[in-house]
Amino acid sequence: MFVTFGRGGARPGGRAAVVVAVVLAALLAVLAPAPPSSAKSLSAQRRAIRARRARAAAQVDVLRASDAQIKRALGALDADVRTKEGAVSNARFATAAATRAAQEAKAAEEAAARQLEHLRVAVRAIAVDQFIHGSRTVRLGPHPDDSASDAARRAFLGQIGAESATDLQDQLRSTGQDLARHRQEADAASALARQRQASVEQSLSAVRAAQGRQRGVANQVEARLEQRLAEAASLAAIDARLAAEITRQQNALVRRLPHVGGRLPSIRVGSVSVTAVGGIVVATSIARQVARLLAAAAANGVRLSGGGYRSSAAQVASRRSHCGSSYYDIYRKPASQCRPPSARPGLSMHERGLAIDFVYGGSIVSRHSPGYRWLRANAGRYGLHNLPSEPWHWSTNGN
Repeated sequence: MFVTFGRGGARPGGRAAVVVAVVLAALLAVLAPAPPSSAKSLSAQRRAIRARRARAAAQVDVLRASDAQIKRALGALDADVRTKEGAVSNARFATAAATRAAQEAKAAEEAAARQLEHLRVAVRAIAVDQFIHGSRTVRLGPHPDDSASDAARRAFLGQIGAESATDLQDQLRSTGQDLARHRQEADAASALARQRQASVEQSLSAVRAAQGRQRGVANQVEARLEQRLAEAASLAAIDARLAAEITRQQNALVRRLPHVGGRLPSIRVGSVSVTAVGGIVVATSIARQVARLLAAAAANGVRLSGGGYRSSAAQVASRRSHCGSSYYDIYRKPASQCRPPSARPGLSMHERGLAIDFVYGGSIVSRHSPGYRWLRANAGRYGLHNLPSEPWHWSTNGN
């Protein structure tokens, strides 16, 4: 078979042009115009506000804060985590797009390099043919010794048809320029992909930090939750309505609490020696000081009563009913994972006989009652201290 090179033949490069278009489209998709600066600024401001709120939330005094304050703190921490997780998602999407663009740009570079090599072969073939035969005809028939690359070159020469050496030289220059451009685009796309991957790592680091702050506060809230639920259980015999209200509030808080998981340490109280003082059962170790406190209050016209010791057996039974029957369920499962939430045995100072829920005038002590005012002024002298969130609850350590 003979092919004559002359003017007017088809130009190779259609496939390369398509590849270039695909690469450019991919790059444009990745480097699409950013939103207006005002929108970007507002978005950045919102992220900054969420971050400040989360940092403030991480510093909340969980034991002294109200339920409403804790809910706001948990909400701020959750919003911060979700914002940073969204940034990770966006960064990963951008990284995938940049990686695809880099791959396509590299493919276009390789295609241009192959085309350039084919053109060089064609130019050399013309030069040899002209030197030997004095014409522009090149024998392109198959040869039994042809390798795969030789066959490809022959097929290419068959496709380009009859073109002059001048046209091939023009194509050679043009394809060389295309190759340089594709190589530059591939390098730029690869650099962008690396930059996007670095952004993913930064975003992941920010997520981990935000989740750490969230877990820290959630663990503190879990501990507070158990204390409040344990107190509600102790209060049930004295003021059922208040106990039910505390339980309701804590159940509402659980719905805002992220899953903390884990295996909490078990707390075993063991046997407690108790003594009844003025109708209040307390640990024998504090019976004398409690008797002195009640006598001093009565001398000032303030007659106090209340509830003290509560056996751990009652809390074990509650956990078995609400959490499960295994050792883990009863002693180590977080309260928030029980239905309804229930504190672990051993957490309450009442189970040690070292706490009292005081009653004055037939009602649980409130901040406005004479009983609370007397206790606030005098109870410390008898070794009892108040839990600030619960005016009726006094213990040897304020817990």
